[in-house]
Amino acid sequence: MRLFRVSFTPVVAVMLALGAATSGYATLTAGVRAEPTPPVTLTAPMTAPASPVTPQDPPAATQDPMDQALAQTLTQDFREQFAAVIAYARQTARAQGRTRNAVVVLDLDETLMDMRAYYLTYKRYDPALFNAWALRADAPAIAETLAFVRWLNARGIPVYFVTGRREHLRAVTVKNLARYGGLRYAGLFMKPEAYADPSAVAFKSGVRRRLEAAGKRVILSLGDQASDLRGGHAGVGIKLPNPLYSIP
Repeated sequence: MRLFRVSFTPVVAVMLALGAATSGYATLTAGVRAEPTPPVTLTAPMTAPASPVTPQDPPAATQDPMDQALAQTLTQDFREQFAAVIAYARQTARAQGRTRNAVVVLDLDETLMDMRAYYLTYKRYDPALFNAWALRADAPAIAETLAFVRWLNARGIPVYFVTGRREHLRAVTVKNLARYGGLRYAGLFMKPEAYADPSAVAFKSGVRRRLEAAGKRVILSLGDQASDLRGGHAGVGIKLPNPLYSIP
């Protein structure tokens, strides 16, 4: 399996906007149910500050690591890197899409579904909190990935979603996907409730193995974690950038 990945660069700017259903990965959408909050924009540091630094200004080192990671995803540089990976995925699918029984496998969270609003709120992954958030079924789509999936749909290349979400979230995940407007996918595979391995590799590679045993040819696997791609049967493994967390 070939693996395509990109590296990250330091934070240069942040823009937090609330309320959109679909966004490029330079925009963070919280989808809150409270009263609308006006956008907050933090501009990149200049060579000289616009005003004197006062003792009340917190030192940069005290910023929450998750906030730093979220800020990184909102930079122009990050968006360009994300788009470059999607462009490579499209190029790969175009080159191999005529393979007999060709299919493409995609992850969901931080690959197609933008869950950064959860991490903006809670700063960490907690199964109970994440499940409660997922029940809202209002995660916006990442525009670049959504466009890629629609491009696959238009060319008749079947798409299979393989997610680390547990099976009990199937109904709300299907509902969330329906928000993206006519998106077609051939299957949605979710982690069994009894799955106990701390690594996602066995589950995700097992799904791909079963697809190929059923006569499918996985030409490409796309995800934001290396574990989305390991274990074989992935075709060309293409990793999207994600500085928020790492799943074994």
